[in-house]
Amino acid sequence: MMIAAVIYSICACRTLAFRKRTVASRVIAEAEEATAELPFPAPPLWDPFWGEPGNDWTPAWEINDPETAIGSNAAVVSFGGAFLGTNTTLPSREEILASFTKSRELAHNELNNSRSGATFIVSDDKRFLAKSISGLNVKYMHKLAKALREVNQPTLLNPVLYLFQRCKGEKFFFGNAMSKILEAPRGTWRTCDAWMVVPLVKQPEAHKAESFDVKASTSSLYKANDHLFKAAYPQGLGLSQMDMKKLHSLVQNTVRVLQMIEAVDYSLLIKINPASSGCESVLGSQVYRATSAASENGVFDKCLTLGAIDYFGNKWQGYMRGLGLSSSYSADYAREWSTTIAQLPSSCGPPYSYFHTDCRKPESH
Repeated sequence: MMIAAVIYSICACRTLAFRKRTVASRVIAEAEEATAELPFPAPPLWDPFWGEPGNDWTPAWEINDPETAIGSNAAVVSFGGAFLGTNTTLPSREEILASFTKSRELAHNELNNSRSGATFIVSDDKRFLAKSISGLNVKYMHKLAKALREVNQPTLLNPVLYLFQRCKGEKFFFGNAMSKILEAPRGTWRTCDAWMVVPLVKQPEAHKAESFDVKASTSSLYKANDHLFKAAYPQGLGLSQMDMKKLHSLVQNTVRVLQMIEAVDYSLLIKINPASSGCESVLGSQVYRATSAASENGVFDKCLTLGAIDYFGNKWQGYMRGLGLSSSYSADYAREWSTTIAQLPSSCGPPYSYFHTDCRKPESH
């Protein structure tokens, strides 16, 4: 028995040491990836590299890549259908690029230092936001699109409409169809650089809006505006029964998809405007009328715009994956996120979820 115990102890120590080495190697690899110079950086959206409208002689939107002979591989990938469904009318590529035309001058100085921090560019018409991503996040973008196509249900995710992507490797893209980065030669994604374009979450009279970026988590690992939201709305916000059922379903679909890619640390962006300003539907965002405990007679006097953001991988996922704990870690985060945001059946007393059925006049509008 003693010999068996010693052998077990040795094996356990070796297993733990192996796991520590695995995590350490992942951390080192991620650090090297973060500081490595990408072989073919993705030019900004207004660069002629991405093509221009065609004419009788030139194919429309043909990418003008001068470095294909030395391994550059670029594509404009449409993800709008994966996020919003094939029946949704999406902005065209022409609209996207036209929206960023003036941004060339507005963002010139920022883009010169974009790799050191300035990674967000707002289009000049304030309709879209372009974010620069690379490496692991490009891979997660494709994994997420694949999961969305499999689930095929609406979510709260702020949709990625297009990915303007450039990698180094063999030719494995086919026009504007979903690129096969997940089937590409191993490690190809490490060389990828891209701009992802999403709708800007906004409402009329933005200067009157309250904005909160919440994680809905009690862990100190995640920094967000939850304390500010709770201070402003200690009893949360009330929705009609119909809207609450819809929101609850969307929350469940969202965490289901994000668990498929073992995501954590994602946020919910909350915009709150006076309903008197008008509640307009925003592409890819959910809009509701809501009421707070401070409103008189349960009047739905607030316009609530919601969108899930920051849903790509982070360093903690790498650590947990190395320990074989990423799946359970993601499940725990999803469970807390979903119950804190919108839980059914709603409670008419504490503890309140951030959004719940208004108990006074649940069908009032």
